[in-house]
Amino acid sequence: MAIDDNPWGRTPPPGLSELLEDLHQKYGPDTIALLGRLLDTATRSGGLRTASVEVTGEETREGQTFLTFQVETGLVLNSRLLSQTDQLGVLWTKIVAQAFVAFPRLQFPTDGVLIVLRYHHKSYTTREELYEGIDEPGTAGEAKFYFLEESLQAFLAGTVSAQELLTQATILANDSPVTLLLPASPTAS
Repeated sequence: MAIDDNPWGRTPPPGLSELLEDLHQKYGPDTIALLGRLLDTATRSGGLRTASVEVTGEETREGQTFLTFQVETGLVLNSRLLSQTDQLGVLWTKIVAQAFVAFPRLQFPTDGVLIVLRYHHKSYTTREELYEGIDEPGTAGEAKFYFLEESLQAFLAGTVSAQELLTQATILANDSPVTLLLPASPTAS
């Protein structure tokens, strides 16, 4: 698309085209697609702070390489109402799962993909209280979801459920291993 054809009526930031071309050359077109989708879902997740996404390269874990996407979610989660597990569920549901549903398949030149989500959490009673203290967003949190390619492809193809994907993944909350159990879906009667 030529800059004159830009639907937003503005030119892209300097260096953006070069960055995207470099990512495309190194990691393939699905990297650009997932990058954009993660930014979209993070932006729409209801965060009050700025959301951003970047590809930070590859990480090796237990002999396998993962293409790493780092997401600044912009979320300040209410620790008065949400346990750490509940907070991970929000991150999965609002950002990661929503990003994945757009794709029938994703392919990367690694053994899998790592989604790192950064967020904040603090106790607050009302949204107004949160807005007033937005410059002090509380405790920083980080969730890491390591998905192996085979498991991710099975999920995207619909042959495994979200819970099965999460069971097969390695999930870390602030660098500690955790298990994420999704709430049971209601069944039709």
